[in-house]
Amino acid sequence: MSVRQCERKLLEALKRLMNSLPSLRRLELVDLMLDSFEAIHLLDDVCFNQCTTMTHLTIINATKYICPLLHLTTFVNLKVLVVSPQNIGDDVIKALADSNLAHLHIVQNRYTPVDVVAVAKSAWKRCKFRVHLGVSTRREKTLLIQEGARVSSVIYASPQIKLQADTISRVIELYKDTLRVYGHTCLPRYHQAKSFHDRMDSWLLLMCRQSPNLETLVSG
Repeated sequence: MSVRQCERKLLEALKRLMNSLPSLRRLELVDLMLDSFEAIHLLDDVCFNQCTTMTHLTIINATKYICPLLHLTTFVNLKVLVVSPQNIGDDVIKALADSNLAHLHIVQNRYTPVDVVAVAKSAWKRCKFRVHLGVSTRREKTLLIQEGARVSSVIYASPQIKLQADTISRVIELYKDTLRVYGHTCLPRYHQAKSFHDRMDSWLLLMCRQSPNLETLVSG
């Protein structure tokens, strides 16, 4: 049996397992890295059987490449959705605007495609849910800014990503009215200027002054 055949059998087994849990409320599928055709049909049975029961759904890197998954919008009582940027798009966000979703977490990790693009600014216009942006990787990766989104938190978890003035400035510019949490965990050790005004501290203080709803600042 080839590797490809084994992968297909495992995928079918996963589908059968999900289908056998009609009262499923939470589902996490991480780094499946499927082809687009496989991913499009991944949640067919789940949408039918758990349409009303699912409240928390995590789909991180369902695909290797850009492939918006409209199935994510079919769970009528979904409160928390954690997803990678390549699996959402303008149509997905517009559909979620009419849902009961409370929190949308957009997560980038080492498998997130480098050519992924942000959702159009206009698509966020009717969205009332909070958006959380996160980068979790051991390598450097640029945060994908979602212009127009009601971003409530921005969290980096990486030993390679430093505090950067241009990123902080952009976050302040776009999210100062909605931002509640900003943080860098696992910060790398690096040299900074001795002058306070040339250090990243001054940018963090600017964020605190400019963001009236900021509750938590993590740096360490």
